[in-house]
Amino acid sequence: MMGGNVESKMPLEGIRVLELSAWQMGPVAARMLASLGAEVIKIENPEGGDPCRGFERIKGISVRHKGGRSIHQEMYNSDKKGITLNLKSEKGIEALLRLVDRSDIFLTNLQYRALRGMGLDYETLANRNPKLIYARANGFGFKGPEADILSMDILGQARGGIMHLVSLPGEDPRPITGGISDQVGAFILAFGIMTALFVRDRYGIGQMIETSQLGAMIKLLELPITAYCLVGHPWPSESHGETKNPLWNWYECKDGRWVVFAHLRSDPYWKDFATALGLEHLIDDPRFETHRIREENNKELIAILERTLAQRTSGEWAERFAEFPRVSYTFINRISDLLTDPQVLANGYLCDVDHPLAGKVKMVGFPVQFSKTPARPFQRVAPELGEHTEEVLTEIAGYSWDEVGRLREEGAI
Repeated sequence: MMGGNVESKMPLEGIRVLELSAWQMGPVAARMLASLGAEVIKIENPEGGDPCRGFERIKGISVRHKGGRSIHQEMYNSDKKGITLNLKSEKGIEALLRLVDRSDIFLTNLQYRALRGMGLDYETLANRNPKLIYARANGFGFKGPEADILSMDILGQARGGIMHLVSLPGEDPRPITGGISDQVGAFILAFGIMTALFVRDRYGIGQMIETSQLGAMIKLLELPITAYCLVGHPWPSESHGETKNPLWNWYECKDGRWVVFAHLRSDPYWKDFATALGLEHLIDDPRFETHRIREENNKELIAILERTLAQRTSGEWAERFAEFPRVSYTFINRISDLLTDPQVLANGYLCDVDHPLAGKVKMVGFPVQFSKTPARPFQRVAPELGEHTEEVLTEIAGYSWDEVGRLREEGAI
C-alpha cells in the first residue's frame, strides 16, 4: 500500500516512460501520461529532433506562438524531459538500452522494421526488462500487407471511413481538421498502456500493446459500422434542410448563432418542444403528430422551425428554454467561444496557464477529473532539443560526467 498522503500524489507518480516517437499520435499519448504524473523522457535525434519542432505555417496560417515556438511542439511535448541520442551510433543505442533497464514503458510510433534493425524490437527489450510495457502505434496496424506503410493523420481518416461519413450526399470526401485519427489513436494508446500497467500490477507481467490510426477510426465509428454490418445499409448523411428528424437538427437564431436540438426519440418530447417554441397549435396537427409522420413531412416542419427560431436571439431562446427542462438543446460553439464558455471553464477543460514564453494563456486541461489524485495538464514547457540529456544519463542511466562528455565528443548524444 502506498504510504504518505495519497491526496498529494498523482496517479502515475513513479512511472517512467521512454518515448521514441514523433509527430502527433505517440507524443500525445505520452503527454497524457505525463499529465498524470509519469516521468516521460522524450528521445530525439541530435539533428533537428521531432519534425514538429520545425512547423512554421499550416493551411496558410502561422503556428508559432508569441514565444517563437511551434504550437505543435508545445502541445505535444510539454511536461516531458528531452534528451538526444544518436541511434545510428552503437553507444547511443547502449545508452537507450540502459534507460530501458530502468523504465516501465517504452512508447514508439517509429517503423517497426527500423526498430528491429537497431535492436529495439519488443523481444530484445523484454529480454532485458521482462516487466517492460512496450507500446507501439502505426497507421494501419501491424499485421497484413500494409503494416509497414508510413502514415499521417489524413491517411488514417481516409482508410477508416470518416471522410465519406462527414461529407453530405453529392459532396467530395473531406477530412476533419485537427488530426483526429492521431488524437483518437493517442487516447486509445494511452488507454492500452494504463490497462497494461494494471495487468502488470496484478499479475507481474510486462507485454507489448499496439494500436493504429485505422483501429482508432474504426472504434470511433463503431455505431455506423455496426449498423452497416447488422442492418446492411450505410449510415445516412443528411444536410440541415434534409434531415428526417427535425427535432434532431440545428437552426440559426436571430443573432447568427445556431441552436441544436437532440431528441432522437422525438415523440415523448414533441409537446414540450412545440410549446417551448410557441408552436402549441402544431401539437395535434396531423402533419406532425408522430415521429414517423414528421419524417414524411420533415421539410415542411424544418421550414417552420427555421422561421420561428430566426425571430429571437440565442440569449432570448436560452431564457425561454430554461422554462422547459425536457427540451434538450445547446448552441454551436466556435473555437473562440470555448475560451469564455462557463461550462468549459467550470470543469477545467480549458485552464489558465502562466506560460514562461507565451505569457498568460488558456490551454487544454485534462478531460478526466480525479477527486484525490488530480492530473496536472501543464507543469512546464516542452524541452529544448536535448535539454535534459546530461541529467537523465547521469541520474538515471548511471553514466559519469566524464562518460557523458565522451559520448558527446563521439557524436552519440
